[in-house]
Amino acid sequence: MAQFHVAAVLDLRANSPRLAQAALKAVVLDRAQAVIPDFKVQKIGVFATAPARLGELHDNLAILRPYADELVNWGGGRPRS
Repeated sequence: MAQFHVAAVLDLRANSPRLAQAALKAVVLDRAQAVIPDFKVQKIGVFATAPARLGELHDNLAILRPYADELVNWGGGRPRS
């Protein structure tokens, strides 16, 4: 079976990132397999924030986490579970 990668990018560098943006990215990842059923879909949540802000952005990441096979911080820090 062929593999397809889907990435949803969430920019959390703003002072007050909106939860709605995280929800929209989660929907993209959630729907990916249904849209391309003939592929094995690898779902990647990419976000950008300073490592020091991970704690305050917990809610945003909690929305995205269940729908991503992998979370990657483009800002360099590792997401907390």
